[in-house]
Amino acid sequence: MATYPDLGRHGFNDMMSSVWNNTGSRVNLINHDDRNKRSNGHRYDKTLVRVQQGQVLDSLGRYNKQVDHVKRFC
Repeated sequence: MATYPDLGRHGFNDMMSSVWNNTGSRVNLINHDDRNKRSNGHRYDKTLVRVQQGQVLDSLGRYNKQVDHVKRFC
């Protein structure tokens, strides 16, 4: 099962430029796209970066300031 925390709720919508995954699982950093229809959910999301457990990335490169959701795998 996956969860999709919305970074905008924490003031970080499209602001992430580095990451430290200190969770116990892999996470995908995604750009959420519901095509202006809430019922689409996460169907059209684009995974920008995959971050393994414990991985640190000093920069997200070309994806800096595009991430707005995290897909966490439990």
